Amino acid sequence: HGAVADLSNSRLQLLVLVTSLSLFNFGYNTASIGGVLLFLASDDCKESSDICVTDHLEKGLLVASCLVGAMIGALLAGMLADSIGRRGALLTCNIFYTVGPLGMAFAPSITLLVAAR
Repeated sequence: HGAVADLSNSRLQLLVLVTSLSLFNFGYNTASIGGVLLFLASDDCKESSDICVTDHLEKGLLVASCLVGAMIGALLAGMLADSIGRRGALLTCNIFYTVGPLGMAFAPSITLLVAAR
């Protein structure tokens, strides 16, 4: 009662919208990596500035990094929610879901691309 009553209706709607978009982004990011790998194949790299997946380890790290991040987040979510509340934990997650795609878009290397995922 108390936490929800403190929020205005429009602010609550904004928080729900941002959280929903963040979770949609996670699902889309997880599902779309197969198509991305086609464009990161080493035989398609023509310029030195291109990000290229050169071996199976890099490909595996790129695909699994999103799921490993989700696993770590799930393990830490309870402690985070206990310390700053559920709303604060969701807002903290939204920061990652906002900064992550920007990091992926501007990543100059495979290492930073994996970290942003």
